[in-house]
Amino acid sequence: MNVFVHKLFDIALIDLIAILIALFLLRYFHNTNNVRKTSVLLVVFYTSLLISYVLISGPNDYAFSWVLILPAISYFLLGRNAGRLVTGISLVLLILSFTFFSPLWPSADFSFISLVNLLFAALCITILISFSELSRAKAYDFIRLKNEELMRLSHTDALTGISNRLKLDEVMLKELARVRRGTPHFSVIMGDLDLC
Repeated sequence: MNVFVHKLFDIALIDLIAILIALFLLRYFHNTNNVRKTSVLLVVFYTSLLISYVLISGPNDYAFSWVLILPAISYFLLGRNAGRLVTGISLVLLILSFTFFSPLWPSADFSFISLVNLLFAALCITILISFSELSRAKAYDFIRLKNEELMRLSHTDALTGISNRLKLDEVMLKELARVRRGTPHFSVIMGDLDLC
């Protein structure tokens, strides 16, 4: 689209390089299954792509609106601390780039391409936030299920499946609390079976 409709050959070249690098990173991830290293490489790749795109485009067509996606990508892929660091460093670099190059740039008009850039950047942010929230919800459900399983395992004997002493103590505390609230009677029968 950048070549045929808008005649933006520099941007089209960046798009082609971005597609090739993204395919390489996808293949790298499938071969190594190393999530952490792939995440770092993706953030480095996106940050350098973003800086190149903004420097080539200048103020034209509100290309800088794509900068808004960087924090969402960094925080999602790297976590809070590393995401904050990458976002801060990248924004400082972009501010320095704007300070150095902005006197060379002419004023930009708002065009249809500007609107497309703004809308697609907003759409990408929305998708990233939705995906991040979905991942967080799945992680929460996984942890909740594991905690329930740990609770069940901690209260039952592994061999017989019968409640163990920890469960007995828990039930006894609940029943004693109920007695203190006003139930007049409380009885306990304990037995010990040894089968040899």
